[in-house]
Amino acid sequence: MRKWKMRGCNPTPTKTDRARFEALQALGCIACRHEGHFNEPCEIHHIKQRRHHFTIPLCPYHHRGEPISHLDIDTTRLLKGPSLFHDKRTFVHSYGSEMELLAETNRLISGES
Repeated sequence: MRKWKMRGCNPTPTKTDRARFEALQALGCIACRHEGHFNEPCEIHHIKQRRHHFTIPLCPYHHRGEPISHLDIDTTRLLKGPSLFHDKRTFVHSYGSEMELLAETNRLISGES
């Protein structure tokens, strides 16, 4: 079982939270899915602090603006689009609001179409 380390002041995840995080990891980055890249490794982004059920999966670039390891940030941006970290307005315009992405994520992990 994966050990989840939470940054900030989020409470320790419950068994239900951990199951959600596993489902998010299996889904991959929700923004990358919009770009046609499925199952991209992701991190857990908390939309609402201290609420583990308000979480979406984002890759390190879309989440924290971390460039792809062998590329600079500008090349990464060309390949992956806007990041939430670097340009929230363009990110929302491209992929939807965090709440819209949450609804999409919840549909996908529940198996709804």
